[in-house]
Amino acid sequence: MKVHFLVLLSLSIGFASYSQTKPQTTELSETKVPFATVEVSPIYPGCFGETNIERKKCTQEAIHDFIKSNFNKTLLGPNDKRFGVHFLITKTGTISEISTTIYHKHLEEEAIRVISLLPKLEPGSRRGEKIGVLYGTPLDFSVKNHKNQKKSRRKKS
Repeated sequence: MKVHFLVLLSLSIGFASYSQTKPQTTELSETKVPFATVEVSPIYPGCFGETNIERKKCTQEAIHDFIKSNFNKTLLGPNDKRFGVHFLITKTGTISEISTTIYHKHLEEEAIRVISLLPKLEPGSRRGEKIGVLYGTPLDFSVKNHKNQKKSRRKKS
């Protein structure tokens, strides 16, 4: 009797645990990849380079320059010189999911406004398939940071 009970118990536990296992997939279900680790990075219009590293660097500089040149700096207070912005470059190259590390509502609205103005980028890809790429950057509006800026490798229009 104990043997029958143990057999039934072990079978029921086995079936219960089998029915709750998730199906295993070989494909990655992730659709958003960080900019730093994406296989082929999104490319800002006019950026070029022989390698993905060069194109990535140009894109970073172009985005940073765009934000700094379009941001209304008169909204900045004496202690508001550094903050971060984060957004998603979608698999179509548009910008979405914008967020900031700014604590003032008017500065956050300005940052979102400026990021929304970014031009459409060539989307990033992984294994030949276009994917969403998470992008984030710190912004520093300090006077000392405006000196000695390097030129990016963009085509002149």
